[in-house]
Amino acid sequence: MSLLKKLFGGKNQPMSWRDFTLHYTKQCQQQLDIQPEIEWGDDLENTTVHLVLPNGTKAASYLGNFYRQYQQQPDNLDNIIQQAMASLRDMGRDDDNSSQDVLASQILPVLKNTEWLSTTRAQFAGTDAALENVLIAESWIGDLVISYVIDNDASMAFLSPDERDAIGISNNEALFELACDNLKNYAESRVEAYRLSDTAGLYQITLDNTYDASLIFFTSALVFQVFSLPLQGDLLVAVPARNAFLICAADDAAAITAMQQQMAAINAEGAYLVSNLLYRLKEDQLSVWQTH
Repeated sequence: MSLLKKLFGGKNQPMSWRDFTLHYTKQCQQQLDIQPEIEWGDDLENTTVHLVLPNGTKAASYLGNFYRQYQQQPDNLDNIIQQAMASLRDMGRDDDNSSQDVLASQILPVLKNTEWLSTTRAQFAGTDAALENVLIAESWIGDLVISYVIDNDASMAFLSPDERDAIGISNNEALFELACDNLKNYAESRVEAYRLSDTAGLYQITLDNTYDASLIFFTSALVFQVFSLPLQGDLLVAVPARNAFLICAADDAAAITAMQQQMAAINAEGAYLVSNLLYRLKEDQLSVWQTH
């Protein structure tokens, strides 16, 4: 059990909003080497954390969304903080130098969700930076959002529009095609498939625990060509977390139940969650699965 859990009692006794704010600012100091200033209000909604990021960008963090996530999943504190720090790192990058180091082959697609997009956008409120200048995020299907990262093995950062333009890509359609080609090349010798149930046709396709969910872009090819899984007709797929890509036949009630149970277990763990929806693949088109 971590020291924080000992101090604050883990899931049964989450930190107060004040303690959460102090913990957030301490992590800013330790991870970003900046000195936040807290403008305390009567409650968290009226409390602001003022930041000056390494590139001089002035930001104001409103922690309401992060604290609500923490209240729902106290054991997921570290992941919630890491997501917050990742957004601040991208906001604080030096744009004069970053684009020079980007190689087209390092760009990969990542799946996020609409809650992540709203929370990230809120971090830019009251700042002199705009989310649209720091990263690329496009709503896709249901609650899924597509974004892009630069992954050079040593570090990972969100790709900005300026970095996209600097390597000669003029639009996001071409960017998506490039990123998927890179992911396909990366996954070729790493991707594997497993049957998760002895009694139901539920399968998981794995990659590296980071880009597994992004394999949804290749669902049909993976199921019917790469692994020749014994699934017929329409498919149901789920991406409950970034390291989980689940597949079954859309008419297999036992497999659907097993999938939902697996999703509930992943959601309870709370690490890098993506979507709690099921998606139907019909004639190579994905849509949100309707139960009736």
